[in-house]
Amino acid sequence: MKLKITAEADARKWIIFSSLVILALGLRLIRLNMGLWLDEIVTLNNFVNASWSKIITTLFIPNNHILFSVLAKISVFIFGEKEWSLRLPSVLIGALTPGIFFLLFRKRFKEESAILSSLFMVMSFWSVWFGQDARGYAGLILFLGLSHIFYLDWLEKNDLKVATCYLVSAVIACYFHLYGIFGISSQIFYGFLFWLKNRKDKQVMIFLFPGLCLALGLALYSLGFYDLLLYSQKGGKEIQGRWLDINFLKELLKMLSGSHYLGVAMVLGAIFLVGIYSIFKRWAGLCWLYLFSGVLVVVFTFFARVFIFNRFLSFLIPFFYLGVGEGLVIIEEKLRVIFPKLRKNALVFVAGGMICLFLIISLVRYYHLGKQGFKEASLYLEKNYPERRVISFGVSDLEFLYYYPSAIPHWGAVPLEPQELIDSLVVASHPWGWAPYNIVTIQRFCKTEKIWKSAGPEENTVFLYKCF
Repeated sequence: MKLKITAEADARKWIIFSSLVILALGLRLIRLNMGLWLDEIVTLNNFVNASWSKIITTLFIPNNHILFSVLAKISVFIFGEKEWSLRLPSVLIGALTPGIFFLLFRKRFKEESAILSSLFMVMSFWSVWFGQDARGYAGLILFLGLSHIFYLDWLEKNDLKVATCYLVSAVIACYFHLYGIFGISSQIFYGFLFWLKNRKDKQVMIFLFPGLCLALGLALYSLGFYDLLLYSQKGGKEIQGRWLDINFLKELLKMLSGSHYLGVAMVLGAIFLVGIYSIFKRWAGLCWLYLFSGVLVVVFTFFARVFIFNRFLSFLIPFFYLGVGEGLVIIEEKLRVIFPKLRKNALVFVAGGMICLFLIISLVRYYHLGKQGFKEASLYLEKNYPERRVISFGVSDLEFLYYYPSAIPHWGAVPLEPQELIDSLVVASHPWGWAPYNIVTIQRFCKTEKIWKSAGPEENTVFLYKCF
């Protein structure tokens, strides 16, 4: 009888895992050919289309998520240069991520919270965004989470197989995104505190081993560090952390929640705070590792005076949804004490269903608006103004040329003279990069023809100005 129950539970586990993977893959295949956004075009032009040696040695801007660039180059080589082939590595990683975290979370928490947290990852439009993004964030989310979990398991079991899994996942996380080093640094810090508490055991490897992983991760970037140093002294200080403010916190909460509604994000944030208490009781180490990782990114941004975007903290998404899932379970348990007739798990899955409904609304909006409207703008120009002079203006002055090669690039900080606008159209985005003089000039001599909004950052909005 016991073997039968175990077999049924095992079968149920794999059915849920398979369902999560299939659903996640399906949602990440929808509109996979939508237009590339700024960072994706930078990745394609500067890294994927570069030589193999340049990919692994170049960090003239930190946009090179090296391992992703390598995988994307392989995909483009096999399938040709298309939006979907460029994004394929992230699609596969993003499809597997919710199912993998379900398998890991169910070992420590109730199956209900493991299912819900993974289902939220499937439905979240930001999770789908990263799973359709020609960048390394999907890899960072999965492998940094794996490194945290394998590290904690290794502390408990001191098993060689677990140690190997930890080493591999930690190094891969670093190679997908340079900020993976902050996750590994959090493990060093946690291990050091653990060692201080248990010094009699003399287990110095609990923080030296993560140090080895960090050294290996940094070694993979060693050939590009000089480029990165030059960037940090020049380009990296151009916008000097201007997003580390209340607006950044709001955008961060909306990203973690997967909803573009701030109210929904705040409700999920409150449920997360309830759930984090349960996580801390059951698995305090996971709380500390994710907390330290996020704090290190923010502290680095503050003191280095470099820019930050909410996606730099995308690795927190699985932890956030675990907190929401646990929070729903705790709230139901408290309510069942007051209302004994309340059916078990009824509230959990009703509330979970409502959350999924709001996530689906934001997901549909994402499919409709896309990441950035460069592709749509180029199609509009080709249809309505095929012979007109077009100026590509702003931070994306060169990137828009990927879809509209005949456009004339003009950097947003360089003065745009009125005579340049005569009988022209201007395609622009990222208003924070426009010089005040240029804003006045465009407003005076041009009128807004069309606007393509983004489901993501507001700065991704693409404007078309008509100057005749």
